Amino acid sequence: MLDLVETTVADVMSRDVITVLADATLGDAADIMIGFGVSGLPVVDDDGVISGVLTETDLVRLRSGVPPWRSWHGLRVRDLMSAPAVVIDPREPIHEAARVMSDLRIHRLFVVDDGGSLIGVLSEHDVVAEIAEMDD
Repeated sequence: MLDLVETTVADVMSRDVITVLADATLGDAADIMIGFGVSGLPVVDDDGVISGVLTETDLVRLRSGVPPWRSWHGLRVRDLMSAPAVVIDPREPIHEAARVMSDLRIHRLFVVDDGGSLIGVLSEHDVVAEIAEMDD
């Protein structure tokens, strides 16, 4: 069991990150989300560098017809993603990561190494699971 004060992002993050390419179709991105049971995807370029994030909320807003996207046909992930993605260093304390997510009202942080490469994702679920483990 980890001490919550000493727990870092690296201790809690998920290392198996499902990504999507910026030039993928929105339908492909939706299929990935459904297939892997994730609600958001880091958007990467051909070199694996993170450039943004696409979420279920983005797709729902698009489908609802919220301007300016009245028609989604022909749109790519790069057309709808939020950029830049909010990233965090794996050495940051988990309480700092939770504060960032709370302050920015976001559900996940993307964890990058010193070179900026994507190495993990920290979700609200990961933080809640850590709290549950602390209580056991």
